[in-house]
Amino acid sequence: MKDDDLKSCREVNLKELKPLCDGGKENSQVVKWLQSINLIEQLNEDELVFLGSYCTVYRFSEKTKLFSEGQDSGCLYFIAQGEVEIFKDKGDETHKKIATIGEGYSLGEMSLIDKKPYSATALALPSSVIILLSRHAFATLQEIQPGIIIKLLEATSILVSERLRDSTDIMLETMVEQDVLK
Repeated sequence: MKDDDLKSCREVNLKELKPLCDGGKENSQVVKWLQSINLIEQLNEDELVFLGSYCTVYRFSEKTKLFSEGQDSGCLYFIAQGEVEIFKDKGDETHKKIATIGEGYSLGEMSLIDKKPYSATALALPSSVIILLSRHAFATLQEIQPGIIIKLLEATSILVSERLRDSTDIMLETMVEQDVLK
């Protein structure tokens, strides 16, 4: 994908975007969506209700950037409906699609934990319902409900480990194909 293609995609500022719902009155809908998220499947019903009360839900229209590579991070994203494509800057004014993530999955885990900028660009395709857990909410939960955060961090460790193993396999395959290994 050329930079111009990504540049033509809509960028949103979350502060200007009206939430679809939050953990208040609509918490039962938020919890229903959270129940389908693989990263937090080990949470019990009470923990999901509590977590849901700290989340905010947005609908991102088609071809809307959730975040851009290099942008300061601040949220963990749970995909309740739709899909998100992940792009990596190739350094030559083009981007390579590296993944498509669908309902029930998450993104932004590394940046939430290490507080470093996002390592890729995320684009909603098609219109998608995304549940956000902000860094502030994460820190608050860490103080008042550490058990939830421990479970979330354990699941994140496993997820990041799986992604690293997959990346290593892909890198090895590429090196073999290019006859880099001798």
